[in-house]
Amino acid sequence: MKVFILTEGGSVYGFGHITRCLSIYQAFLEKGITPQFIINGDEKVKGYFNNIKYDLFDWTQDEHRLLKQIESSDIVIIDTLLANLNLINKICEYITIPVFIDDFRKLNYRRGVVLDWTIYAEERYLISNTVKYLLGSKFVALRRAFWEVPMKIIKRDITEIVITMGGSDIRNLTPTILRNMNDIKANKFVIIGSGFVNFNEIESLVKEDKSTKLIFNPSDNEIVNIFSKADVAISASGQTLYELARIGTSTIAISIIDNQKYDVEGWLKAEFIEYAGSWDDNDLMVNMRQQYDNILFNFENRKRKALIAQSFVDGQGANRIVDALITMV
Repeated sequence: MKVFILTEGGSVYGFGHITRCLSIYQAFLEKGITPQFIINGDEKVKGYFNNIKYDLFDWTQDEHRLLKQIESSDIVIIDTLLANLNLINKICEYITIPVFIDDFRKLNYRRGVVLDWTIYAEERYLISNTVKYLLGSKFVALRRAFWEVPMKIIKRDITEIVITMGGSDIRNLTPTILRNMNDIKANKFVIIGSGFVNFNEIESLVKEDKSTKLIFNPSDNEIVNIFSKADVAISASGQTLYELARIGTSTIAISIIDNQKYDVEGWLKAEFIEYAGSWDDNDLMVNMRQQYDNILFNFENRKRKALIAQSFVDGQGANRIVDALITMV
């Protein structure tokens, strides 16, 4: 079976699309199928692709090179904010099953499969007869390390906090968060991705702070361990929310790009996250501290949130996706 994954990532675009596509890649491997990646991005993506075949070029612009590679493919998974509808329609002419990861309802597709694992996505769609749909959080694609996780232990006191603003912290929020959390008596673990350009500023803030530890490019297993130990997470509002939900870690969410709107709305409706606001809100840090206080003094609520989150995300979404796609070929 010939399978390609088209996406984008790097210091400019962030790494959320790459990490969630890697989840689907891993699920294909479980079936003995090895997809090939085609990435629109920069050299920063290399750290994500050890022992994985990929091609790095701007496939949204070099149509000839792209279409030549994917011609006669059985399945092509497309996860992009950059490709226009004209290119999408051309891709569909060359392949058997196009699969569109679309959590913001960006385009109207003529055929193929729309994959939207945003929580409550199944309630937002008007179904087309020419398109198949895989909708809702039961299809959320998490990396293999999240498929089976230890039971979350909810402690009465908050002693561990994790701060994670994605693989590149495109809004430079980590330094501001650290400044506003420096009086909190808890250990703070800050995940630093390969795309961070603000590392020197972060390092200078924590140089004399023994309660804060910087963690560089953690492995998937390390991330699961960090999330499992953390009592509270302060997180960007994309794919990481679903990873934290899988673990059951109480989370204060900050939206950093527009297409996180439905993730935030859905997890608020489910009563899992506390929402501090958008990255450009003037009162973002004030709200963040208020939400932290809400979590700090409500042990029973943190237990309840963990159960809620794990009822929506069981870690098997990537395998469900691959199983469904294979039956369509």
